[in-house]
Amino acid sequence: GVGKGGLLPFAHGGPGEIQPKVIERGENYKILEYEGGHWRRIHYRPHSIHYYNFPVTTAADLEKLVLPDMLDPARFRDVEEDCRTLKEAGLVPTGSIQGFFSGIHNSFMAFEDTLVNLMLEPDFMRDVTARLARMSLDAARMMLDRGVEIIDVADDLGNAAGLLISPTLFRDYFLPWYEELVSLVHGKGGFVHMHSHGNIAPILPDLIQIGIDIMNPFDWDENPDLPDLVRRYGDKLIFCGGLTGALYQFDSEEVKRMIHRACALSEIAERGYIFMYSSGPEDLPLSEWELWQRIIRNARRARYPV
Repeated sequence: GVGKGGLLPFAHGGPGEIQPKVIERGENYKILEYEGGHWRRIHYRPHSIHYYNFPVTTAADLEKLVLPDMLDPARFRDVEEDCRTLKEAGLVPTGSIQGFFSGIHNSFMAFEDTLVNLMLEPDFMRDVTARLARMSLDAARMMLDRGVEIIDVADDLGNAAGLLISPTLFRDYFLPWYEELVSLVHGKGGFVHMHSHGNIAPILPDLIQIGIDIMNPFDWDENPDLPDLVRRYGDKLIFCGGLTGALYQFDSEEVKRMIHRACALSEIAERGYIFMYSSGPEDLPLSEWELWQRIIRNARRARYPV
């Protein structure tokens, strides 16, 4: 990622996402206030994050909501140099924006209120969605104009049981904004890399139809039919991931099996496959991490039967 705070992709920071400031700090926690007004309390041992103090519950709140100015060049002052440095090193510069669905309930409106309002207050929620989507589109445009080649967008739309909202709601409220994002990014020669946990197979054809280029993480535990998905859509979509978020809980032999299983997807992914681990290891000794690296290198060199 590029720009201030942009080291980690997909809802982990950068100038295209809302930024925090520390307002309180203790021995085992800190409290962050984000642009727009919501707070997050982060505990260290054990790790947890509590999202609260959301700024929007009514139309009047939306009118008063102060969002960051994504057209301010100063916000993106480091992006052009970061992009140049990455390209000179043979790397592809990426920039993150928030998802059009999860961006609402992560940062501006409580999750339960978001779901209820999508059903009962459609005009209000279209206004909310439009306000936040335009902010993110402005951010994407600013980063693309400064050399970013891939726009990362994180929008967790499901879990292992399926979608968090119906396909109809997704198509009504959010798909048009993704189509506009793809049009913007492709028009500037870039690519869209979308992140969503869960089994989102019911809307995968919609995302492919509008032109999403890359999708992650396709956790195998959430997508047990993953090889079938790759066979059906691998000529149109670059699949990324294919592991499980709890990989660090398994012994080395099972880790090896899972990594090789994921890399084998490359043989049936016509447009391409990107190996990616979908979650950070919580308790992993350095020696085990180094073993993972050797397993991954060997798996990348291997050939797999189709």
